[in-house]
Amino acid sequence: MRLLLFLSYIIIGEGYELLDFYTPKENPLPFFTCCDLDEKVLSVSKEVIEDINNHNIINVSLHNEIYKDEINGANTICSFDDDTKAYGYTVLTKNEADIYVSNKLLSKDNTLYNVVLHEFVHALGLNHSAIPSIMNYTVSVSYMGSIYNDRDRSYLSIDDMRGLENVKKNMDID
Repeated sequence: MRLLLFLSYIIIGEGYELLDFYTPKENPLPFFTCCDLDEKVLSVSKEVIEDINNHNIINVSLHNEIYKDEINGANTICSFDDDTKAYGYTVLTKNEADIYVSNKLLSKDNTLYNVVLHEFVHALGLNHSAIPSIMNYTVSVSYMGSIYNDRDRSYLSIDDMRGLENVKKNMDID
């Protein structure tokens, strides 16, 4: 099976897909915290940002200023308790990216990390991918609705990094 995936990657090429309506405007891309951000989500966000920045493609910065209004022209990271939403999602407009992470993931360390990484990579300009990568990530849930903790943390794949390099080329930075 792995050989088949490898061969399909060679034949298909890149699997990453850039978001067609959104490209980050700054490098490093600044993020601010929402007033409702859980401390654990904040801590994991800092780890994710450090891991992203270690690749030195597009960097992210996290500022201690708290924003109460998520629709404000500033990129924010927020957590939520609402049962009707996904485990994580990113709202993108032309001028901002707002990341939301469910508090349901607080007891699932690896899953929380993977969701936060996935959402930050959306905020950096990548869409979902068909090739195994963080942009092909999904939360595993039992048939009874319990969230499984991922066995491992995911990291940026070569495909993710190529996609981010392409985003960086398209950034309009003076």
